[in-house]
Amino acid sequence: MEQRLDCEIQQLKEDIAERDNHIEKLDKSLDVLKSERDELNVEVIALKAEVTSRDEQIDQMGKHLQQLRIEHVKLIGGAEELRKLMDDLRSKVKDLEEEVERQRIVILERAEEKREAIRQLCLALEYYRNDYHARRQAFVGHRRVPVLAT
Repeated sequence: MEQRLDCEIQQLKEDIAERDNHIEKLDKSLDVLKSERDELNVEVIALKAEVTSRDEQIDQMGKHLQQLRIEHVKLIGGAEELRKLMDDLRSKVKDLEEEVERQRIVILERAEEKREAIRQLCLALEYYRNDYHARRQAFVGHRRVPVLAT
């Protein structure tokens, strides 16, 4: 029985040694897994930081996009205002061109009237000059001055 107990003790010792060996392997495996977990935790932290950074970039881009939209609306409003102003100015230019044309026609008509008045005055002057010369001739013809001959 002692031998059986020794055998059993030996078997138990072997079982214990095997278990110790298995526990040692498990501990090593656990250490490797802990190391991998730590690396993964570091990677997760890095990824979270990257996600946070990207979220901030997205927020900034969203704000910038909103500012650009506001500027775009302002520019469109300004462009519409300028278009209306240009239309008003074109209309005024057209009205002024029409007024200039009317005034040009009036000036041409007045110039023609002046030329006609000058012609009439010239004709009247010619008539009175001819009449003056004719009367002078008639008057000088009646009154002959005696000429002394020597």
